[in-house]
Amino acid sequence: MTGRAAWLVVLTGPGQGTRHPLDGKEVPIGRSPPGGITLPDTKASRHHVTLARDGASWRVRDEGSRNGTRLNGKAVREAALTHLDILEVGSTRLRFLSEEAPAGAGVAGEGAGEPDDALGGTDDAPPITETLDSTQLRLLRREREASVPAGGEREGAAGISTEALRQAHERLVELVDFARTAASCATTADLLRLACARVRELLSADRVVAFLRSPDGTLQPVPAEEVPASPVPEGPGVRPQPVPRGIVERAVSQRVAVLSRRPESDDRFADRPSVALGGLSTAMAAPLMRGDVPRGGLYADRLGSAEAFTRSELEFLMAFGAVASDALRAQEELDRMSREVDHFARDAERRFRIVGDSPRLREVLAFVDRAGPTDAPILLTGESGTGKELVARAIHSASRRARFPFEVVSCGAIVPDLIEGELFGHVRGAFTGAVEDRAGRFEAASGGTLFLDEVGDLPAPCQATLLRALEHACIRRVGDTAERPVDVRLVSASRNDLLAAVKEGRFREDLFYRLHVLSVTLPPLRERPEDVGPLAEHFLRLLAAEIGRPVPALEPSALERLRRHPWPGNVRELRNVLERVLVESPRRSLRGADFPDALLVPPSPDALGPQDLPGSWKMEDLESWHLSRALAAAGGNKAKAAQMLGIDRSTLYAKMKKYGIEEKP
Repeated sequence: MTGRAAWLVVLTGPGQGTRHPLDGKEVPIGRSPPGGITLPDTKASRHHVTLARDGASWRVRDEGSRNGTRLNGKAVREAALTHLDILEVGSTRLRFLSEEAPAGAGVAGEGAGEPDDALGGTDDAPPITETLDSTQLRLLRREREASVPAGGEREGAAGISTEALRQAHERLVELVDFARTAASCATTADLLRLACARVRELLSADRVVAFLRSPDGTLQPVPAEEVPASPVPEGPGVRPQPVPRGIVERAVSQRVAVLSRRPESDDRFADRPSVALGGLSTAMAAPLMRGDVPRGGLYADRLGSAEAFTRSELEFLMAFGAVASDALRAQEELDRMSREVDHFARDAERRFRIVGDSPRLREVLAFVDRAGPTDAPILLTGESGTGKELVARAIHSASRRARFPFEVVSCGAIVPDLIEGELFGHVRGAFTGAVEDRAGRFEAASGGTLFLDEVGDLPAPCQATLLRALEHACIRRVGDTAERPVDVRLVSASRNDLLAAVKEGRFREDLFYRLHVLSVTLPPLRERPEDVGPLAEHFLRLLAAEIGRPVPALEPSALERLRRHPWPGNVRELRNVLERVLVESPRRSLRGADFPDALLVPPSPDALGPQDLPGSWKMEDLESWHLSRALAAAGGNKAKAAQMLGIDRSTLYAKMKKYGIEEKP
């Protein structure tokens, strides 16, 4: 039985680079130890620690020192030493080096500085299983960097050869290249496929497999269809075998890199079927982390009579796993956002789809196809509830601006004093409450489309500012002196006759013609009754999904009743009626009787009951009274009240706020 040669290399402080061979059974270390290694360190105790041989290995024992002893950054009283451990005595750091030294032989190894690569032998071989955690890896890198000689042309003080430095440099380049290439992967499976291919090539491995935790907590290979069986030909001692998971499970559960030089002799893995089948020469695994949480692992092995992996190769796999973990986290986040975008796109397509096939609607869709690809301003007219915002979204989707924002401003729902700030933004201090700079909707829609609903409700000062913004393609935030260029396509809408408003002096003529470059009038629902059925079925699917119940069928009697109704509130009214019936009727099919006259016909003004007029003839008092009576007649349903008043819901909200009309719970 031969011993194992060992050294301590001083890494910091006086005597840096000095190698102290560990001779004898015990070696005292301190500021002035009895017959041991002396460290000129005022923070070290006189006899700080003792290194004692324990068979073929070494242990460190603190001798009650004043400042304590640390091993790989952790305070210890007594612990076993392994190759490349870092020992801190006082303020001095020392590297423990150990290699196999058969009797009568000098330093073994393929390179002068690679004692760890000199694996082999029989009784005194290195441990069958080694582990490496992230803290050890960081310390190892730091100390190796400190020991590299200037120019790198000679062997370093810690025994690092030129060949070892060349190999480390090549692996560093490969890590950087992998990190760069990983950014172009389209999916998580592509990323892990690339990682496995790189590790297989760089470590001359027979098999490399990536594992990720499944929702049930088990480790599953990714991509699943590419888990290789033994790629080497069958022969003596070599048989096809599955990939062993015991090593990966240990790496992931303990968050360490694991190297098994001879799995069939390792008590931890020998009973695994994949190892017991034979043919597995060596294997190792490193964890894939998401922050502090293990996400999976990278596994590599060699088959047949291949040489065992070395400690330096384990270090590389650990480093590669860290880089792959960062790339995996970024890719999974990208996959998540991609799924969300797809979900929102499908949801938007479902919710904002224009439904119907009537001749009048086909004319509108043909206009969208013609006008969408242009950048010309568009004016949409039509009664409230005819779907002007839907058509505006369709125009945006048909334009070159489709991948940029679509912003909506309801001009009638914003207090006149605040509308300019909403459209153009403001700077800090521009008015009371402006505590910071804020971009307006024009800037938010940069590159895309800005939809101004009920543009006829814009106050006169804002009309002038809007005209200037359109003519000069720039805006000025409220309270600012600087102009900002904007690239926005404007789509406007109005339920009222803007040309009549121009003649009455309520809307600027020059702004009207600036908005009216292209225009289309949306037909009311009563002029396209053939679209009522498809619209009703569309809304029933959406509403049923929202409340979590099966989609009810529309019986012929119900469909006929819906088609006969004039729908003064247009498509918006149809949706509201269907929502109320769906909530109130539990049946799996809707009949005509489910749509009574009281639901379909809004009450007339006479149905409001005898109410005294307000005691004032001021217009605002009359309007406030009229709004209150409409809300009462509609039972608090603001959508129905707005329909009865001939205004959209946003305008109703604005007027309720203006007159202090509170919503009833």
